[in-house]
Amino acid sequence: MSPLSNQNGLNANRLLKKFQITSVFKDKEEAYWISTIDNGVLYIPNIHIQTLTTQNGLSDNRIKAVYEKDGNIYLGYQMGWVDMVTKDGRVQKIHLHKAQGNASYVRYFLGDEANNRLWICSFGHLGYIQNNKYHLVESETSVYPRRIIKGRKGNYYWVSTGYGIVKIQDNKVVYHSGETGFSALILGIEEDNKGNVWFLTSNGLWKYSNKLFQYLGDEDPLLAYPGNALYFDPKEEKLWIGTNGAGIVLLDKKGKTFQITKNDGLISNSVYTFFAHKNRIWVGTRQGLSIITIEGNGFNIQNLTTSDGLVSNDIVSLYVNDSIAYVGTTSGLSILPTARIKPNSYKPQTYITSIEINDSTYSWTPGSINIPYGTKYLNISYVGLSYKNMGKVLYRSRIVGLDSSWVYTSATQNLYTSFKPGKFTFEVEAQNSNGVWGTPATLAFTVDPPYWQRIWFIILFTLLASGFLYLIYYIRLSELKKRNELISNINLYKQQSLRQQMNPHFIFNTLNSIQYYILEKDTISSHKYLTKFARLMRFTLDNSLHSAIPLRDELESLRLYLELEALRLQGKFTYDIDYQNNESVLDIKIPTLMIQPFVENAIWHGIMLKPDKSGHVQVTISDMETSVLCTIEDNGVGREQARKIQETTNKAHRSRGFQITQQRIDLLNSMYGQKFNIQIVDLYSHDGTPQGTRVTINIPKGLESS
Repeated sequence: MSPLSNQNGLNANRLLKKFQITSVFKDKEEAYWISTIDNGVLYIPNIHIQTLTTQNGLSDNRIKAVYEKDGNIYLGYQMGWVDMVTKDGRVQKIHLHKAQGNASYVRYFLGDEANNRLWICSFGHLGYIQNNKYHLVESETSVYPRRIIKGRKGNYYWVSTGYGIVKIQDNKVVYHSGETGFSALILGIEEDNKGNVWFLTSNGLWKYSNKLFQYLGDEDPLLAYPGNALYFDPKEEKLWIGTNGAGIVLLDKKGKTFQITKNDGLISNSVYTFFAHKNRIWVGTRQGLSIITIEGNGFNIQNLTTSDGLVSNDIVSLYVNDSIAYVGTTSGLSILPTARIKPNSYKPQTYITSIEINDSTYSWTPGSINIPYGTKYLNISYVGLSYKNMGKVLYRSRIVGLDSSWVYTSATQNLYTSFKPGKFTFEVEAQNSNGVWGTPATLAFTVDPPYWQRIWFIILFTLLASGFLYLIYYIRLSELKKRNELISNINLYKQQSLRQQMNPHFIFNTLNSIQYYILEKDTISSHKYLTKFARLMRFTLDNSLHSAIPLRDELESLRLYLELEALRLQGKFTYDIDYQNNESVLDIKIPTLMIQPFVENAIWHGIMLKPDKSGHVQVTISDMETSVLCTIEDNGVGREQARKIQETTNKAHRSRGFQITQQRIDLLNSMYGQKFNIQIVDLYSHDGTPQGTRVTINIPKGLESS
């Protein structure tokens, strides 16, 4: 391109004057395509960005410092001199240290408009240009300056050097930290509103205040990063720190820090230089340029690289005024009109070009494709149209239905070798030069299931499996029925055996009573006893044929038993059977001989152990919702006193009838799956004297006789 016009912009009449141009086209990314007769097609990513290099007369492409004043551009080089590019594009060389006969590496410019000076930091020398003449600051020792800033509280300067910080006033060195004991390589320097000096070393941030040096890296690990660039914002009172590796670290006046990194849109986490102008912070890195625009409490970032027209991504110096930004790189100078710097908001379109399935390539057409089960691989090729990325387009892709996370790559094809049956959608997007993701290309495809996952196979397998399971179930059910019948028969035999054990028990007790009357020669009582005994035997024989009988028959048998016992004991005890005049409860079936053993216990182990051998037995029948509740209560001596009496007389004896009844209840619970419950409670008076025993029998309803 041509040198500068009179406005430091492009002169349209001088553009590409050596080419024979046939047409010009501007694409959606604001780039220009120019066709020529002899030179093919030219591509200009940004026609507004001008480039100056050695081809335009510069002394070197490695521009270490840049400054502009009154339309003249000052460029400092690694080779030890300064070029001034005039308004009309002429290049004038200004040699440094000519009197000493040596060239010196230029590191930094500071434009001091108040004193009409351009300060120059060069290797081993500090000086300034005034009226196009170079003046050297005399010092007893070499300064080796790297950066220089103007003091905020007077006409003095602070300089970062290879051996500490230096203060310049009236063109003289008035303070050198190396002479007072603090010596270090200082990479960046700034002064705040209070006159505190902040500077960067290889181990992070330092502060110089009241003649004391303070290291901040121990307080916050972010402040321990080395860096090259510092900028203090006097309005917000924030210190901007350009680090090597941690991006930009901001330190506010309260000592709190926060970062701006690549995750926030910064082009690189290694910052080389800053330049602040109005509400923008220009950030130079070795990967390109980031422009941070402050908006209230937030910010936005725009990035520029060679894909946007910069001559190089290796940016080492910056200078910005109201209309032009000068970007010094290792490959020349880029001149940007700030009003025309706009982010690339174009969303690049991505296209799927071909599909390869098992060594067969298909031209893709919109729609869904079917992939057979067992396919070895699927290779999808695509391309994104983002020309400003200069062939280095970043893509992201994913398969919806398989994995929703994006995979990032610069390759133009994706290879997949693992499939599961189902419906999926492949999506791929391209990123433009400013980080904007474009319109995705999509490919819907279906992976066919294997035959064992087809509907017909599942139905057939289900029918066969169901038939097989039913057969197993039927065989198992038959076996369980046989087993249950066998168990039921065994339990029934046990039940009948226990009932047979009850009959001799009753006969034994009754015959003892009859024998008693015969020995006493009481014919009347013997006759009455034999009559009742005959009736009792008939009830006993009839009831023993059934596992369950109506409560009416059980109570009738119990009444005969009580009458016989009352006769035998000559009326020493009384009894009462109360079913609460509920005739319906008498039809409920209960196990045979369920109540009698507990009544026997009440008489022989309760009442008959009293000194006067007198007492009362109360039998109460209650109809509950799901059971029959039978309560046997006596006013005998109680279980504890009975045990003591038996121990004293050596006649410890447990009722055989009660023992048999307990075994029967366990069997009944097993047979009917219902809970027969027996509770025995000792009764006491208020002073603790035993007053008898209460037995509660809970008999479930619904028993069937056998």
